[in-house]
Amino acid sequence: MMTWNYRVLKTKGLDEVASETGETYSIHEVYYNDSGSVEGMTETAFAMGETLEELKENLDQMYAAMTTPVLDLDLLQWAKDDGIS
Repeated sequence: MMTWNYRVLKTKGLDEVASETGETYSIHEVYYNDSGSVEGMTETAFAMGETLEELKENLDQMYAAMTTPVLDLDLLQWAKDDGIS
């Protein structure tokens, strides 16, 4: 039976988010075979950061989003482009 969990991955130079050291920390789903060896993982990260601390801060912000009202995309009224950024 295949199992999975979320894991922090550290990579070097794989994307534009890399820090000055070239490292990126990200969270992916990782899948294991019956013997517990990694068999695969999601291609897209669920969260990223240049450092482990930044990744944690990003996750804290994501968790905080659970305390705010849900944005219903079917009802959302987008801001009009008034040239102000």
